[in-house]
Amino acid sequence: MQVQDATGQEMAQKLGLPWRPDLMRGTDQASADYQRAIGNAYLREGIDKTGSTLGGLMYYHGGPNRRYWGPKTRAYAAEVLRRIR
Repeated sequence: MQVQDATGQEMAQKLGLPWRPDLMRGTDQASADYQRAIGNAYLREGIDKTGSTLGGLMYYHGGPNRRYWGPKTRAYAAEVLRRIR
C-alpha cells in the first residue's frame, strides 16, 4: 500500500508507531508489514469518515478533501471494488 510521506507520518503517529521512511520505501517483509499497517489504517480512517467502502477508497486515493475526488479517483475506487467482488 502506498501513501504520501505526510500521510504516512500522520498515520504512524496515530498508530503509535515510529515514523520510518526507510520502511516505507523498502521491499523486505518488515517494510511490507509496516506499509500495510500504515495503508490499512488510512483506508480504515477513510471508510470510517465516509461511511462506505467506496468512499473509503476514494479517500485513500484522492485524500480527505472531497473536492479533489475527480474522475481518476472515482475510477480507482470503482476498479478496486470490481476486483474484490
